[in-house]
This record gives sequence, structure tokens and C-alpha cells, in this order.
Amino acid sequence: MAEENSTNNINAIYSKISQLSSVFKQPKKNAINPFTQSKYADLSAIIESLKPALASVGLGFVQVPVTDMNANGQTSVGIKTIVFDKDNQVEFKAFSLPLLKTDPQSAGSALTYLRRYTLSAIFGIAADDDDGNQSSGRTQQSQQRQRPAQRQQRSQPAQRQQNSRPAQQQQPAKQTDSSPASDKAKQLIKDLNAKYSKLINEDESKSMEEQLNICKITDPRKMTVKQARELYQSLKIFYENAVKAGENFD
Repeated sequence: MAEENSTNNINAIYSKISQLSSVFKQPKKNAINPFTQSKYADLSAIIESLKPALASVGLGFVQVPVTDMNANGQTSVGIKTIVFDKDNQVEFKAFSLPLLKTDPQSAGSALTYLRRYTLSAIFGIAADDDDGNQSSGRTQQSQQRQRPAQRQQRSQPAQRQQNSRPAQQQQPAKQTDSSPASDKAKQLIKDLNAKYSKLINEDESKSMEEQLNICKITDPRKMTVKQARELYQSLKIFYENAVKAGENFD
């Protein structure tokens, strides 16, 4: 994480950083994350806690914002942190985040998060996430929209379980050959008979009567699934034969 510095510089600074654990007091978590409702220490609380501890071991720090742009033209912002004493300094490599939006608010939120993150990492501060949600482009409003959706998803299994039994009861009984023919089946027969009658130039009722007699159906309104299937097949055969006869005649 540290830039190229002399070994003596690094050892001197790291030695003082290690001494902080005996004098540093963890900052109070003085803010609430609006997304997770967890408490965290904001940047000002971290800096206020660091000041007396750093002074006691003779350390200071500066943080410099940097920007960059990748090959796709996406802008990122970063923070370069330098820790120093009166004789030495260590420059830590910039830690960067890509910006989903390039407005000042998004950049400021990302920089605040990066400052907190790098200070916490360098000096061993235990801090919960605060600006990470904002710097990644999330908003409290979007989080609130997700919560009802999550509750709805959790309730769906229970609803499906409650509705499973009525749904099973509502399923139609499986049809057998002796079941009454459906209206859809009867309509298919009527449509095919109309095509057949037109082809042979005969009245629809007469051609249907002939087919009913062939299939031994006395009342088409009460015909079964089996009778409807046989009637349709009979009509289809007669229709196809009539088409072939017309083609041969031509």
C-alpha cells in the first residue's frame, strides 16, 4: 500500500503507527447509516479521535484527492494519504473508486468515504460503512423501494402455500372418452363441416346430418369426447378426399 520509500523511513513511521494502539481511543459512532440503520463514526469523529493519539507519538497526516479516467472514459476519484513525522514520511498509494455520476455531490461523497476508509485501514480504526452506499450510486429512496419488494417476496411462499389447496380443488377433472364434449371441440367440428360443405357445394346441415349418421350420433348437443373425436376425424377424411377429387378433376 505504501509508495516506494526508504526502508528506514517506512520502519520509523510504522513503528510509531504501532504505538497508537496503546493510546488511541476508538471514535464514537455518532451517525446512523440510513440504508442499514447501523451506527458508524463519520470522518470528523475519526479525525478528532486521531489528533491526540497522533500528537502523542509525533505523527501527522495529509490526504490529497486525485482523479483518473479509464480507457472507456469513466472518471474515478481517489485519495492519496501521506503519514509523516519531523524526519520521515510514507506516501500510501491512492485508493480510488469509479464515479457512477460525475456531479459534485457524488464526487464529494466518494472522497469522504475514501478518506475514512484509508484512515481506518492505516491506523487500525474500527468503523462501519457510511458513505459507501452513496459513493456506489445507491440512494435511500431506492433502498426503501426494495424493502416492500423484499417483504412481498418473503410473503409469496406463504401465500402460495395457503392457496395451493384451493388451487388443486379448482383444477378441472380429467376428461375421459365418456365425458361431455367441450364447446371448443364442437366449434372445431362446425368450422370443418362449413369448409367441407362449401367445397362440395352442399348445405351445411345436410352434410352434418350425413356425418352424424355415419358416426351414429343421435344428438350432437350431448355427444361425448369420443364421439366428437370420431366425428371430426370422419369429416376430415371426407374433406381431404373431396379436395383430392377436385384436384384430379381439374
